Amino acid sequence: SPLLRHEFDLPAEVEKARLYVTSLGVHRVSINGQPVTDELLNPGWSSYDHRLLAATYDVTALLSSGRNVVSGALGDGWYRGRLGWDPAGGDRARYGTDLGLIAQLEIELTDGSSMRVVTNEEWLASTGEIRSADLYDGSVIDFRARQAGWERAGFDAAGWAPVAVIPYDRSLIRARMASPVREVETLPTTILSQPGSPIILDGGQNLAGFVR
Repeated sequence: SPLLRHEFDLPAEVEKARLYVTSLGVHRVSINGQPVTDELLNPGWSSYDHRLLAATYDVTALLSSGRNVVSGALGDGWYRGRLGWDPAGGDRARYGTDLGLIAQLEIELTDGSSMRVVTNEEWLASTGEIRSADLYDGSVIDFRARQAGWERAGFDAAGWAPVAVIPYDRSLIRARMASPVREVETLPTTILSQPGSPIILDGGQNLAGFVR
């Protein structure tokens, strides 16, 4: 799961700010360590060759004068993950092989000035504890690889690399039409374990969800 980040300075307090964001693959975006939304699996599944859905968020409360950072984590999702249509042929990367984040942060400051922060070659990239993630095959997470604080300003990103800017036809970007995916319920689990076997958590029903 690629991690992306970009730090920037604001010379005054924020009057209002709006974030426009989408991605090739699914994304989770934060500003100064705070998620911009509680929505999941954004931007959803579309016919990526014909349209890519973008969402808009009011992020005024997440910004302040001084140093700030916007960050994002990417996953394969429907764009690059397995879809189950052709298991014999591998059935991955139906729409593309490169994940990408497309974001534009519009900021108006109390001193009357304005700023725009966009995804470009100035961003940095790395990886963390999510070693692989697939909607159908699950995730592999290695907490030894976690980079604590990477979503906050002042993080030491000396070991990070510049991002690769990939070409994309931005005329395909459209405002999101579907309702967002959100967590609607938390279910207790029963631990099923046999000696020498992996631990299995039984949530009691078939569901679309994840463990905490």
